[in-house]
Amino acid sequence: MVGATQPEALVRVRLAAPGLWFLAPGIGVQGGDLETALKAGLRRDGKGMLIPVSRGISRAESPAKAAAELRDEIMHIQYNLKQ
Repeated sequence: MVGATQPEALVRVRLAAPGLWFLAPGIGVQGGDLETALKAGLRRDGKGMLIPVSRGISRAESPAKAAAELRDEIMHIQYNLKQ
């Protein structure tokens, strides 16, 4: 587990374990920035991070909409990183 609120740590873990999947809590209420965390921690294939955003979804007026918007934002960032 590597906190998404600490992008420097994400970079160090990714360099030490380039193929590893890891949990990166801290996006949303805890103050972590999604784009910064993804840029710091994703593998070259655009994968490798599990990002729990439970409160941001479960407490939203429309949890389904919040989850879809988060998915879309992640996919947009992943796409831009590949460019």
